[in-house]
Amino acid sequence: MRYEIVDEKEKEEKIKVDSHDLEKTIKELEKEKSILKHQIQDLNKRKSIQHYFSGKKIRIGIISDTHKGSLYANQHLEDSLINYFNKNKVDAIYHIGDLCDGEKMYRGHEYEIEMHGADKQVKHCVETFPKVDSKMYFITGNHDLSFWKNAGVDIGFQIAKERNDLEYLGQEQAIIEIKPKIKLMLMHPGGGTSYAVSYKSQKLIESFTGGEKPNLLLIGHFHKYDHLFYRNIHAFQCPTTQSQTPFMKRKPTPSIMGGLLLDIYIDKKGINKIRSEYLPYYEK
Repeated sequence: MRYEIVDEKEKEEKIKVDSHDLEKTIKELEKEKSILKHQIQDLNKRKSIQHYFSGKKIRIGIISDTHKGSLYANQHLEDSLINYFNKNKVDAIYHIGDLCDGEKMYRGHEYEIEMHGADKQVKHCVETFPKVDSKMYFITGNHDLSFWKNAGVDIGFQIAKERNDLEYLGQEQAIIEIKPKIKLMLMHPGGGTSYAVSYKSQKLIESFTGGEKPNLLLIGHFHKYDHLFYRNIHAFQCPTTQSQTPFMKRKPTPSIMGGLLLDIYIDKKGINKIRSEYLPYYEK
């Protein structure tokens, strides 16, 4: 028979450490939930923008997190997605933030960008972002807003000023009426990625009260793809066009690349159904 000597003191210390880690995780999740709720409340104070489309079917293209100016931006993928949307005659394209990579986002970020400063990144975006046949509406994300926080420069206005096919809707969030009483919400939330892909979408949806809920929620920032139908909201996490950066590898966080094409079918009650086409991109 084999006996093991158990150090009771060591066992108690291990329990304390495990308990401390659990409490720390719970506090972090509660903090994230509070931040998300605050963002929802802030968003609902804003007036909705009207983009009324005719007909019972609305076709939109979705692109997000292009991070132009980054060494890991993918011009080929950007071109391919916009060309695909143009060929499929979308009614509009929506960009869910982080057009540009910004600066001073984290330690060592300066070594991951090739365009330094707001002027150079804006010029690069204006000159290289593919031509849109319809119209692309965009919000700015946390990387774009690094110039706003560091120097008071909102590059969204500067980009839209130079491109007639790109229209700026504001910082981080926008509510758009695509039909009377049918709301589309664009959101570039904060915080890091989650252990489960759908967790962030779920928590965002749970942050809405009954009267605040959009019909369709498009989420940027996380570089993931997910479609969740919950509380009568179609929520899509939108993939990125940026490759995995050294910062993401250290986390470690994968980069899900591609875009989305959505066909939204409308009837008297609202959105009848959504047909989504995920356009994945796989790097060698």
